[in-house]
Amino acid sequence: MVSRFFRDHRNLGPRERATLAETTYAVLRKKLLFEQLARSGSGARERRLAILGFHGARDFVKSTLSDQEKQWLDACDSVKPEELMAHHRHNLPEWLVAPLKAQLDEPGFWALADSMAQPAREGRM
Repeated sequence: MVSRFFRDHRNLGPRERATLAETTYAVLRKKLLFEQLARSGSGARERRLAILGFHGARDFVKSTLSDQEKQWLDACDSVKPEELMAHHRHNLPEWLVAPLKAQLDEPGFWALADSMAQPAREGRM
């Protein structure tokens, strides 16, 4: 999906491509959480998801938002991880959670879930 978009929009520079790709993957990595947070906002769902997952400085994205969107984003950003339900913290499908928890202890499960929620680092393959 991302590759096709970039092929269709060859005029995008490397920074724009990196921002779009990382934003897309952030939304996918944290889809359950972002879907929950997006419910409290207004406007297009896709826009709210993109705002939540934006890969870049918060001040930059806020400069493009309405006052209502800024207040909503501030409220979303103020939610502490420990206040979230478990499935919003790990963002994994339920069919995967049970087998992982069966193989790992609780700290091991959360360490794995936290590591899977992080973006890939360049040059580490």
